[in-house]
Formats: sequence, C-alpha cells, structure tokens
Amino acid sequence: MFAALEGNLRAITRENRYQHLLNDLVHIYSCEIPYPLDVETAGTVKAAIRNHVTTWDEFDGGDTLDEWFYNYLLDQGERELPQGVYKYDDEKWQPLVTADNEKEVRDCFQDDAEFERFKAGEDYTKGLATIKDADYDAHYGRMVKAIHKLVDSGQVQRGTSVYLETVPMPFLQIMPLVEGEWLDRHVVVLAEVSAILIEKGYQLQETNDHHPLAWSRFIDNNGTEIDQGQIHDLCQQVGRRLRRFPGRTKEIDGRPYISFEDYCSWQGRKVNGDLPSNVSP
Repeated sequence: MFAALEGNLRAITRENRYQHLLNDLVHIYSCEIPYPLDVETAGTVKAAIRNHVTTWDEFDGGDTLDEWFYNYLLDQGERELPQGVYKYDDEKWQPLVTADNEKEVRDCFQDDAEFERFKAGEDYTKGLATIKDADYDAHYGRMVKAIHKLVDSGQVQRGTSVYLETVPMPFLQIMPLVEGEWLDRHVVVLAEVSAILIEKGYQLQETNDHHPLAWSRFIDNNGTEIDQGQIHDLCQQVGRRLRRFPGRTKEIDGRPYISFEDYCSWQGRKVNGDLPSNVSP
C-alpha cells in the first residue's frame, strides 16, 4: 500500500512539474524563437523593447526585483535549496521533503532546528537555506526604498507607459511614452483598426497561439473571422489618415511618433463631431 501511495505521489509531482513547464513554454518561445511580423509592426516591437518602462507595480508585485536580489545572493555564496523541494498547494508553494530528498535537503541547513522550520513552512521559504525570511524581506525592502530614492533624486530617469486596450497584440498593449510624451504612430494604427472593427460589431477572441506577439481574432455575429486582407487594407487606410495627424509629431530613431497628449485632445474633439465619424478612438 505504501508503495502504491508513493507511486501516486510521484505521478502527481511529475504532472505538477509538467504543467509548470507548459506555462513556461510561452516565455521560452518568446525569448528564443523568432515570430513572423510585418516590417512596420516589427519596428514597433523593437522600439517598445528599446524604450521599455518597468512600472512600480512590476517591482512591487512582479518577479523582476526578486530575481535580481536572488541572483545577487547566489553570487555572494548563499546556498540554494535543490530542485523539487516545493509543491504548489492551496495557491502557494509548500515544502516537499520526501524519503528520496530528505538527506540532500537536510545537508543544506546548519542544524536540525533550521531544517525543521523549513519542513514546517515557518522559515527559509525563499529558496535559500542560509537566508531567513525576515532577513530576506528586510534587505528586499531596503532595495525598493533605494530604487525609489534614485528615481526621486533624478539619478535614474522616470519613465511613463500607457495602456491601449484595443491593441489586438498583448505585447503592445502597454506602450512606453518616449520622453513622457511620444507614442509610436504604428501602435496607434493598430489600436484604431481594432476600435473600428469593434464598432462594426466584431468581437475579439483569443486564439490557440498564446505568444505575446500573436493577434487576437476578429469574429462577427455569425462566427466568421474577418479576412486578413481586409485588416491589411484598413491598416493602410488608418495609416494614411494618421500621417495627416494635426498635432505635434516627432521622428525618433528613424520612426514616426505622435504626441499622446495631442492625440487624446484630437480624439476628444472627434467625439464632439469635429472630426470624421469613421475615425474611431
């Protein structure tokens, strides 16, 4: 019976690791495998990467700063716990010490008391056997304060990004404003085209392609997807219109940008009827 239970536990653990691997594949593909894009969109993606803004929310709730700190501690000689010593349970990571890995995990700790605190989930939950949770959190908090101080002092340039809900490509929905003002003109084309199609009754649906550069599908009330040729023609039409944008414009790194402030004002006047009705915000 014990052997059967142990076999079931191993199967569950393997399935858990497999599911996490599947979730990581999208990120792996994004970093390693080229994705087909038209020339204009590819230029916008490159510009978005070059001018990327990391927000405070990403620091406070994301993994960016945590990864920096973790790698720094490893460089300082702190001892990392081996793979497979955690399980995901009740929406959080829990220690997983088995007969197979108990000796290896125990050898990571200075004494039995520290090892028991890890097994109970009371401490050493950050993935390191030589850093207590309280020390980790205290140092992490000092790092966050130091970064805020750098930005407030002007030693690190403060950036700005804008969320464009109608852009049909997830990666380009959050766009940096260069110098806090300038928005890549082509991403505005994508947002406008999507808004026009939504106004015409199309609905956005996700596809099986979960790559961040993949387009959403535009489906009409009959369940029919819009022809890609129509989207291309609409992009050309909106692009020609935006080349006559009446607000401030600027060329940055060889690409056309428009003033986000002027664009918002332009769209506000359009709502009041001062601009053609076939131009959608």
